[in-house]
Amino acid sequence: MQTFVILRRSAWESEEDLEAAAELSRQVADEDLDGRVKWIRSYVLEEEDGTLGTVCIYQAEDEEAVLEHAQRAELPADEVIPVANTVNTADNRMHPKQRFLTPPTNARNPAVRNSPDNA
Repeated sequence: MQTFVILRRSAWESEEDLEAAAELSRQVADEDLDGRVKWIRSYVLEEEDGTLGTVCIYQAEDEEAVLEHAQRAELPADEVIPVANTVNTADNRMHPKQRFLTPPTNARNPAVRNSPDNA
């Protein structure tokens, strides 16, 4: 599974619309895509025109699975960006032995870092 950022701009008129879209998104991911897509979290954006957008974090087999999920869930996918790596900024300090860039964590088990052996 690879991590993706999905940008959805000005997609909803209200929080109620966003909540309904979130429910359909969960349903499609859980019931229709056989675990090929997992929604991790979303950040809600208040757009300049008063609508709501989101920046969503997903894990998926590939970009095509992300786009299929968006289509089935009737969601926009203005940009789908694969995540190359994660910067760990816990407490804004680094452990002396920690590299600056760390691999993304495994969503099923945050203690496990993604690698070719456990991705």
